[in-house]
Amino acid sequence: MSWRIVIGFVFICLSALSFGQSVALTFESGGDRLAWIGPATIEGEPKNAVKSSRNGIDLPTSEGGDTIYVRDEKTGNLASKKLAELKGSWAVKASDFSQIFQVKIRILSGDKPVAAGAVEISNGKRKVSALLDPSLKGEVSTYGWPAGELTATVKTVVEGKPADPVKQVFTLSLSRSDAVPTLNIAVPGKVATVDGSSDEPTESEPEEGTTSEEPKTSGKDEKAEPAPSGLQFGNILAYLLGLVAAGAAIYFGLQYYKQNTSSVNAQLTQLGVQIPKTDDLANAHANTPLPAAPAPQPVQKILLTDAVPDPAPAAPISVPAATTGVLRLVSPQGDEIPLDGEVLVGREAGLGLSLTTESTVSRQHARISCSGTTVTVTDLGSSNGTYVNGAKISTVVVLKPGDNVQFGQAKFRFEA
Repeated sequence: MSWRIVIGFVFICLSALSFGQSVALTFESGGDRLAWIGPATIEGEPKNAVKSSRNGIDLPTSEGGDTIYVRDEKTGNLASKKLAELKGSWAVKASDFSQIFQVKIRILSGDKPVAAGAVEISNGKRKVSALLDPSLKGEVSTYGWPAGELTATVKTVVEGKPADPVKQVFTLSLSRSDAVPTLNIAVPGKVATVDGSSDEPTESEPEEGTTSEEPKTSGKDEKAEPAPSGLQFGNILAYLLGLVAAGAAIYFGLQYYKQNTSSVNAQLTQLGVQIPKTDDLANAHANTPLPAAPAPQPVQKILLTDAVPDPAPAAPISVPAATTGVLRLVSPQGDEIPLDGEVLVGREAGLGLSLTTESTVSRQHARISCSGTTVTVTDLGSSNGTYVNGAKISTVVVLKPGDNVQFGQAKFRFEA
């Protein structure tokens, strides 16, 4: 027997052992179920899940992750268990389905979806934050919540100024008619909606005690009467409301552009709009004749940099922030994201910090871990990297108050 045959036989045996590992799941009754292995925090719809309507599922364990999940397709409820706690099998009982897989939160102004804002979901033990932009059409999804009270807080802008947060408490039940419960939150005031309008009416109904009648004519030619003062007031009110809606649309449009610069530029390019580049501007200035200088001036060296993503300066000066005792990340727009326990950062909806509209952020970009007053950040193999004070990290880094943290092109400041 040659050495090539021996090596081939050993390789086949090792492959069979590695690909043959699985966990046997059994159920008390039949029904459509979905099973998969994933991380401790659910990011959204599972990938490479196994679906079955029988009384058992043979689930391969080759997929990455440390937790086994089983979703009942009829009820939308979820059962989970750590892979390390099992010894090759799991007899899943009805009482194990103690969580709700997906919860939708819809933010409305009247009957129209709100265009932009910040949403925080909490049950006292876990917090999830998400940014609302026009592409989401007023709706965010969050995953893996136990039955009980769930508090949703919405921050919006009314008439160009930050409005008071709207907080609403819901009760989640394992027994419900909808597999995916939808929780509606009504936001008062003139809030920008997805269609660019405001939910405030531009014309009011006649007040009680007044009547509205058509003008009567005598059948003879008469000079036009001036418009009633009430109509003039209605036109002025409509004009002012239009200005407010336009201002809100511009505000959220700028915020949206700051967070999605690359994707917006790509869409404008597809529409035929030319976006000036740095090199084009430099060439334009180079071709412009300069006035004669009274005396020769020394030529100054021009340094061009082109780095994607554009991190903070290599050696920034970190200014310690005022200590408040609350661990949080603060965006350049002033939005605060509280930190508690383990927070996953990425483009997937439903993470601890979901940057769904930032194209430079990976689906699962980084992990922030809080243990007492110690906060660490770890890059999870992202495409565009994680930076602390301008330096790209490759190991676990302990954050200090005032540190600048950057995920792709999304920048934050850590405060405590």
